[in-house]
Amino acid sequence: MTPPYPRIVHALAPGPAGGLESVVQMHARGWADLGGEVAVALMLDAGVPLPAGWEELQGAGVRVLSHRLPPRAYLRERARYLEWVREFRPAVVHSHGYRADLIAGSAAQALGLPRVSTVHGFTGGDWKNRLYERLQLRAFRRFATVIAVSRPIRERLVRQGLPEERIAVIPNAWAPAPPSPRGPARARLGLTDTDFAVGWVGRLSAEKGADVFLAALAAGAGQDAVPVIVGD
Repeated sequence: MTPPYPRIVHALAPGPAGGLESVVQMHARGWADLGGEVAVALMLDAGVPLPAGWEELQGAGVRVLSHRLPPRAYLRERARYLEWVREFRPAVVHSHGYRADLIAGSAAQALGLPRVSTVHGFTGGDWKNRLYERLQLRAFRRFATVIAVSRPIRERLVRQGLPEERIAVIPNAWAPAPPSPRGPARARLGLTDTDFAVGWVGRLSAEKGADVFLAALAAGAGQDAVPVIVGD
């Protein structure tokens, strides 16, 4: 009997926290809740502990595979992906981030498996990062489907020559936890009950635009507001 949902491996090199990591955790947990078999294959730098949130997936029915490697051990990383994929036997490999797109994607191709990638964004940065992103874009031409989380990302993929019929736009979903009570939440942020707060939430890196938030406040957009930045 064919299972109702295909078996999936999500491949990524997770950071300590972030949108990509949260989305993958949510997808994996949701797939398991539906009765699908799912694994997350995590590549970590040597000496780095497993970031928060991943161990908890085990109790939700998600298989968590992790391995630590020294920098630039790309052949060993590919060999580990090959081992995991052969063992888990997924119907599709879903990669996240240019490192997994290139290396886990190569392993999936070698085993004749369909490849899907979710493009969570492009950060640019130094020449090395831009080179990796260029290689990632070239690799996408051989993927079954590439998921863009926004229309601007889709437009960039099209400009780079990716066939439109193989791009799907699926904005990030969010499974909210119960909100904190108002009083303790404001106290934790140093706010009084009467403060008019204007908030910004995100990773503190250039592409997230915290500088735009601060510039708007400096220009008078929030003269009576207490600015709150939540991020790392």
